[in-house]
Amino acid sequence: MSFSISSMPLLALSLLVIGTLRYAACAGFPNTSCIEAEREALLKFKQGLVDSSGRLSSWTGDDCCSWMGVGCSKTTGHVSTLDLRSPCVMSDIHYDLMIDPVLEYGDCSLTGKVHPSLIELRHLTYLDLSWNNFSHTEIPAFLGSLRDLVYLNLSNACFTGKVPLHLGNLSNLQYLDLNTILGYDYSSSAVTVDNLEWLSNLSFLKHLDLSGVTVRNGQGWLQSVGMLPSLQHLGLAACFLPNVAPTVHVNFTSLEFLDLSDNALGSTVPFWLLNLTSIRHLDLSSSFQGDLFFPAEIINNNKQLAFLHLYNNPMQGELPKNLSSLCDLFALRLSFNYFTGDIATILANPSSCFQDKLRFLDLGWNNFSGNLGNEIEHFKSLEYIDLASNSIEGPIPESLVQLSSLNIPISLCKMKDLFALDLSNNQLSGTLPDCWKSLGQLDGINLGNNNLSGQIPTSLCSPPLTFLGLPDNDFHGILPRCLSNMTSLRVLDLSRNEFSGRIPSWIGQMFQLSVLNLESNTFNGEIPREICQLANVRVLSLAQNKLSGVIPLCFDNLTILADPKSAIFGFYGFGVEVNTKSITQLYTTTLQYLFSVDLSNNGLNGHIVGGLMQLYNLQNLNLSGNNFEGRIPSEIANLKMLESLDLSVNQFSGPIPQSLSELNFLSYLNLSFNQLSGRIPSGAQLSTLKGDSYLGNDGLCGPPLSKNCPGDHEQPDIHKQIDDDSESEDEFYTRWLYAGIAPGFATGFLVVCGSLYFKRSWRQSFFRCNKNDVQSEEMVSCGRNSDPWKIPATAQWDNHHDVILFKVFCISEQVGASLVFY
Repeated sequence: MSFSISSMPLLALSLLVIGTLRYAACAGFPNTSCIEAEREALLKFKQGLVDSSGRLSSWTGDDCCSWMGVGCSKTTGHVSTLDLRSPCVMSDIHYDLMIDPVLEYGDCSLTGKVHPSLIELRHLTYLDLSWNNFSHTEIPAFLGSLRDLVYLNLSNACFTGKVPLHLGNLSNLQYLDLNTILGYDYSSSAVTVDNLEWLSNLSFLKHLDLSGVTVRNGQGWLQSVGMLPSLQHLGLAACFLPNVAPTVHVNFTSLEFLDLSDNALGSTVPFWLLNLTSIRHLDLSSSFQGDLFFPAEIINNNKQLAFLHLYNNPMQGELPKNLSSLCDLFALRLSFNYFTGDIATILANPSSCFQDKLRFLDLGWNNFSGNLGNEIEHFKSLEYIDLASNSIEGPIPESLVQLSSLNIPISLCKMKDLFALDLSNNQLSGTLPDCWKSLGQLDGINLGNNNLSGQIPTSLCSPPLTFLGLPDNDFHGILPRCLSNMTSLRVLDLSRNEFSGRIPSWIGQMFQLSVLNLESNTFNGEIPREICQLANVRVLSLAQNKLSGVIPLCFDNLTILADPKSAIFGFYGFGVEVNTKSITQLYTTTLQYLFSVDLSNNGLNGHIVGGLMQLYNLQNLNLSGNNFEGRIPSEIANLKMLESLDLSVNQFSGPIPQSLSELNFLSYLNLSFNQLSGRIPSGAQLSTLKGDSYLGNDGLCGPPLSKNCPGDHEQPDIHKQIDDDSESEDEFYTRWLYAGIAPGFATGFLVVCGSLYFKRSWRQSFFRCNKNDVQSEEMVSCGRNSDPWKIPATAQWDNHHDVILFKVFCISEQVGASLVFY
């Protein structure tokens, strides 16, 4: 082909136009529509979801790039962003959930499954499915094929099973969040991962959060994470990580956020933690065992620390002086340790440069002493302070009133913005004020363990409370009906008071209740059937009252207790005391994971109802101290999660069901003082229990009791066997002794008598005796080992025959015995 030079510019322009049109035809025009194949993939993905709140109502029409949560590249038109994080998530900065997200009331989460059509979105760089409910399905392995992903957030989305190692193929990933701790779903804690070696391929990773994911083989976890040079955020809380050798060295030069709480890091602070230099957020709560001191080196190397949590560790001694050098510190939590020292040296230190910024100060449950002086007025930004359970004395300083940000231990009725009130564990007395209507922002009240008395004022039902705790006081009277209007209440703890009357039927209208604790009062009558309407209740205690009648048949309507897929509820900062495994303990952060029913020490009767046997999630069941009768149902095996079972002091009869051995988590069992009979089942956890679990049941037999069952062969007793062996040896010896005496005597008699009969000289020299030798009554015996013969003085010794006969008998006996022995 021939062409002129002058035609080349025109040819070049034509090729450019053709190429542009071709590119546009392939890529589509982003301002008019999206790629058809990707649109179809999104619609298939939508079909796998249940959108009860209508979040995806905009997913119609041809332009998928305009759909809610969908973003497309402006240059190529390909779907690059899919952001479906639940919009009902908020950040909270009070109590234990400081700066952590929580799910607001009014869930708008998507449910269902992740459709594999998402693999068609090959240009996806941003994927956020967090805070949804994907029905306990596994994290899809095909996500590892989306090689362009830079951001992947699957946190708190109700996934379960193993983390697919295919995620290690996402070499461009910078953000990975699989956190399961903060979610509202209990079973999300079942997410596991074999190891962390797959992380070594994610060299661009800046944000990594696997909190709540169980690492099955945690050896080498630190080395694996240490190979991520760009890491800035590391969350590995509650991953069951083991301690690492002190010689392991890592160099986290960029790490700013570190959460290793709720792991087992040993009895000393590891060296690699002390060498960090860029940390701003550090959480080592519940991570150490043994006695240790505050790690002052961390403060020296990280002057920029803003968030420091060392809650619930066995740390002791005084706080280091360099703590005052943390000028950016806004949150300090050191509660539940053994720290000592004068509280004034902490709060009154004029050189403390964090006084203007500190917002959250928790020093409770330590051994601090001294007076709380007016120096606290320098903490202008303080919003929360907890000094409970120390040895602090003296008056409350008036300067507390000047802290405008602090909601306050002073004029309750004027605290319009009061959010939480905790005056527990004090010596408060008198009645409650009746001005609660003015506290419209109040969310939680804890007045437990005081000397308060009287009745609950009706105005207390006015604030939108989620937590109401009045345990261990002297309140009395019937429950006010206004409690049924508290539609937001999640925790109601009125235990250990003097409340009386019947448990009202309107209790069933408190639909949001997660914890109902009415134990140790004087409630009487039957358990109202309406209590079964509390579908969200997970801790129910009516113990130690005067209740009678039967358990309602509808207990299987307690949905949260019965549904294996039940969700956890948010933690509200206060604790509740619950009796499990015969021990009463305070549940705080772990209350959200507890499932318990306690009806003990009442006058309840009848049989164990079937509905109670459908509460799959139940961990603690206590029916002791009642009048229940009949058999223990075999359906008790349905309570797969049961850890503690107490049926003692009742009238249960018949055999213990073999199905009880199917409860793999059972660690406490008390069936004592019933009328049970038959063989005790064996196997699984039952083999670890002692005989105390079965006391007072005379009809029971078999291990671990010493009583054998009918038809059992007696087990050999080593002590008895030794005794039997000794008796057998004695019997053997005795039989042979008597068997040898007779022939021995005969032989000896014949030998001696024969010799004396035929040898006269022997007779005369041996027997020098006549009848005058025995002059009086005397005892005569053959020797030391023979019984004596009593010879009367009047005995006639005719021609020495009697004496001869006696001596011959003695000689014969001794000779015979010698023959037997030898």
